Amino acid sequence: MKEKTENRIRTRLSRAAGWLDIHADRLLLVLLALQAIGLVVTLLCVGVLTVGDSPSYIAPAESFLQSGVMRDTHGAPILQRTPGYPFLLAMIYAVTGGSNLAVVFVQMGMALAVTFLLFRVVGSLTRPCLGLAAALFYIADFAVYSAAVSILTDLPFAFLLTLALFLLTKRLQTGESRYLVGCFALLQVAMLFRPTILYFNLLLAAVLLVFSLLRRLSWKTTGVYLLLLLVVLGGWTARNAVRFGRPVFTTIREESTYLYYAPELYAQENDISFDEAMAHFEAQLEEQYPDFDRLPRMEQVDAYRQIGSTYLRAHPLGYLRMNVLGLFKEMVGPDSDTIDALPLPAALRTLCKLGVAGMLLLSYLLYAVGFFANLRRLRWLDWLLLLTTMYLMASTAVLGYSRFRLAFYPTSLTGTFLCLRTRAFAAPKPKPEPAQPNEAAGEASR
Repeated sequence: MKEKTENRIRTRLSRAAGWLDIHADRLLLVLLALQAIGLVVTLLCVGVLTVGDSPSYIAPAESFLQSGVMRDTHGAPILQRTPGYPFLLAMIYAVTGGSNLAVVFVQMGMALAVTFLLFRVVGSLTRPCLGLAAALFYIADFAVYSAAVSILTDLPFAFLLTLALFLLTKRLQTGESRYLVGCFALLQVAMLFRPTILYFNLLLAAVLLVFSLLRRLSWKTTGVYLLLLLVVLGGWTARNAVRFGRPVFTTIREESTYLYYAPELYAQENDISFDEAMAHFEAQLEEQYPDFDRLPRMEQVDAYRQIGSTYLRAHPLGYLRMNVLGLFKEMVGPDSDTIDALPLPAALRTLCKLGVAGMLLLSYLLYAVGFFANLRRLRWLDWLLLLTTMYLMASTAVLGYSRFRLAFYPTSLTGTFLCLRTRAFAAPKPKPEPAQPNEAAGEASR
């Protein structure tokens, strides 16, 4: 009886999956339309968001259009920020006369493109119904909508990584080298948008070198990657060496220890506000470096690093706890601010928050279950997706902003549905063609 019930359920799931496969393209259009409506509603409710970090991207873009040099909010050439996102803003400003609304429309298009690419990647590697499921999970994440209307790097960065993943799958399916070159190039461009991927690119270079030494990968492939990495990483590092006297790619990590990480931990440890904690570190900076404003730029960075890192090293357990809690908030935070801005009753907004958090938890649970259930059947792509997801999670975990989830959620969803290789969702095997009479006679005579 139990076996019959299981077979019946499996049959119904298989039929439902088959129906979804047939109508996948039309259903994707429905999902994209729903997402587009959600993006427009978010824009109408919250407007264009220029939050804390936005001026540090807008100022370089505007100065680049005016003078050809990207300068920060203090009028100095940029060092903390990399040039990718300011250059994108500058191009949009040049066409639209400096419209942030136009930037938002471009980013809305990127959000829709990520949904489409996610559907294509998962659908081509598994089957269309699972591609639809991945797209559905993605459009249900409210962080996508707030990031689309914010002048921040999160959505362009996610778009670049997802497009790189799409090109990688095209390379696997067609064997054409141009897709792999495109994937490599996008990874370098993404580094100019968010330098958090710097060490990933360096690790990938090391892996490619090892595989080439073992003769499991052509030196031509590795050489192309290394050349692209040298142009982007080496080019911007050389620019900083010329302007600031030190070969660094970016100083965002060093400055963040002073401006964000150490004050946040100090506030948590002493149960005070972030502003009070920041005042504590500003007093330290003034005491230890009374001539701070007259120091060269790189020496100022050293001062930031010294004060921030000293405090973090003195409180390793607290810093570890902050990272763990930050990662949890980053993974399942429903983006409450965006939901609260919607014109909905309070009870319904609460339900939305619980639903989004539950959906996110479900996606990670499905990933974990599917991964371990198929551990013996995993391929190198499964491991690459997992390690990439884990890297992107860990590299942005400290403060736990839900918008940082956009970087790893597409790769996480791809890994999730690649691991769902159960009988119910396995792609149907083609039925063998019936033997022709002449062929049957020939087989019998042998």
